[in-house]
Amino acid sequence: MPPYSLVIVFIVCWYAPTSLADVIPIFPSEKLSIAEGAGFLAFLNPNGGTELRKAAVTDSHWIHCSVAVNNVQYSLDSDQIHRIGDKTTVERFDTERCGIRVKNLQKELEAKWTLYGTDQNGGDRTGVLEVSVMSIKFIDELNVTVSGSSSTATVNCPDKDGSRYCRIIDAEQVVSESCQKTVDLTQQISHFWCHVMFWGAMTERITKINLFVEGTCSLEIKKPLAPVDVGVWRIFQQLNPTDYTGCVFYVKGKRFSRGRTVRIRGSSMRNSRLELTATNIEIFRDPRSTSATVTELSCEVPYDIDYCYLSGPTGSDHTPQRFDRLKSLGICRFAVTNITSGMWACGINDLDGAEDHLTYYNVSVFEQPGQTVTKQLTASTGDRAQRLLCRTILDLPIDICRFVDPSGEVHGVLNQMKPSAEARYRYYGKGLREGECGLEIVELREKDIGWWKCLFKVRGREYEISMEIVEEAMSVGVIIGISIAATVVLGIIGIFAYRKLNRRYHGPSYTVSSSMTNVSNGSHQS
Repeated sequence: MPPYSLVIVFIVCWYAPTSLADVIPIFPSEKLSIAEGAGFLAFLNPNGGTELRKAAVTDSHWIHCSVAVNNVQYSLDSDQIHRIGDKTTVERFDTERCGIRVKNLQKELEAKWTLYGTDQNGGDRTGVLEVSVMSIKFIDELNVTVSGSSSTATVNCPDKDGSRYCRIIDAEQVVSESCQKTVDLTQQISHFWCHVMFWGAMTERITKINLFVEGTCSLEIKKPLAPVDVGVWRIFQQLNPTDYTGCVFYVKGKRFSRGRTVRIRGSSMRNSRLELTATNIEIFRDPRSTSATVTELSCEVPYDIDYCYLSGPTGSDHTPQRFDRLKSLGICRFAVTNITSGMWACGINDLDGAEDHLTYYNVSVFEQPGQTVTKQLTASTGDRAQRLLCRTILDLPIDICRFVDPSGEVHGVLNQMKPSAEARYRYYGKGLREGECGLEIVELREKDIGWWKCLFKVRGREYEISMEIVEEAMSVGVIIGISIAATVVLGIIGIFAYRKLNRRYHGPSYTVSSSMTNVSNGSHQS
């Protein structure tokens, strides 16, 4: 009997160590990169994916928990704090989860950390965590310089790798829950504070970031110059999302002189061309609206400006917009409230004091967003394809287009509709979307002579414009032509009558034969 008992004991002792534990996921990940001196936390997560809620975990879920690192195993069944080396400490995560809280991690502990747990049913669970330790130097203050040519810049926390979370706070105490933040370059110097929290750490690491914006904005044009490189260039330097400044310069090609450019202004021929050139501006100001309309007028030159002004029909009391920012760009800009119709002039000059450079605008202010193309149509009854047309200013699209004839009858027309062959009224124009409301009369009749109304709807409001069809009267040329034709006809009739009457009253004519002549001669001789 003794030999059998020894065999049984040997078999039991031999099989016990070979029982395998189930491998389950680890929160937060199976691989972590931790900065040296920082900490981390991890625990077995049977459900995987996300962290377990405390309400879903029963008390004493794990009856045993431990961790092994570098072939040394540490029990996590109590609140005991284990010290590894001189600085690193390891303690259990909490009473509900089988996990660890590690502080002040050192480089020599870069290894695989294995968590062992036994649940309340006696099942063994294990998880392997691969820890990488990064030897970095923590930065307390960081200076960052960016070019003023960009309107924005990105602020990055320097110690964000392996962090649990980051938080960036600016000077106005605006918090951004991220490890990086895009900011607008609105001032020369800006300050930000980056708060970084590492796994297992008790406090945040704070780095002050000083953001400096360079005041220069440059452009390099490589030689040889391309044809598109020759001309006026402007460099715009963004100061904030709504404001900018910059400079202007002129690039000359090889065909020009290499010497210093002398700009001569004040030529009478050049000024005469400027006076004859004006940009047409159409403005719609609805008298039914109480809101003011603001019109922007500007002028540009390829050199720095010393002063500029705007002159119009009502005077020149207008202040340029952001002149201190735009004068180095050679731009002068005005915002005129409730501008009036007429000729406006924007004048510019520089420090040389030569004659002003003038830019002209011919402004037309309309009280309704449309005007007639054919104010009056002269035609005669029976004329075919007679057209009436009104259009909107600024190419505003038209919602509805209708015409009212002299008798008051309304004719709705639409470019998408194809009229029947018997229809006498048809749409004419480029289309309602292009802002044209037109009517074509296939054949003009007596009832079409008189005043018409062009009715159109724009931006939810209806407007009307009057136009007239005038019956064509006989001109002087037509009267002279008719008189000449009548004279010719009367002349032909007179000649015919004269010949007829001449034959009737003149009598018959006789012919004397030769025999009678001989008889008469013989009698005379005897």
